[in-house]
Amino acid sequence: MSVEPKQPDPEKAHCECSDSTGQCFDRLISKRPDLTERIYRQLLVTLHRRGIVSIDDISREARRAAGRSSTPRGDNPNAPAGERLDSVDREAIRRRIRHYTIKHLSVAEIEDQVNLVLKREEAQSLGDVARLPGVSFRTLT
Repeated sequence: MSVEPKQPDPEKAHCECSDSTGQCFDRLISKRPDLTERIYRQLLVTLHRRGIVSIDDISREARRAAGRSSTPRGDNPNAPAGERLDSVDREAIRRRIRHYTIKHLSVAEIEDQVNLVLKREEAQSLGDVARLPGVSFRTLT
């Protein structure tokens, strides 16, 4: 009786590599370019929740790296930020998130966060289909 090795689920993010965490991170991100923003947002929230780095610190570091003022609001922390992030700011934020992610999370933890985004996307798609008129419960199961 031979046991075949378990094949990874193609719907799940999985990085079978002996490469560095950074290379696995890049490979996982490149698998779903349509979800890149959501994946980075999920990783940012995870880093913040775990107390690794705050969202404000990431923003400040990214603004400095992009050559901008680290406090766009001046001295008033309650003032609205005002301007939307441009592509330079977004890329700087992504680089900071990537830096902290590969420094503090394991490949398995990164995979879990990417899979969480994939599950949410699938649930949202299923919810969209369920709201269509004329779709029966039998169709959904």
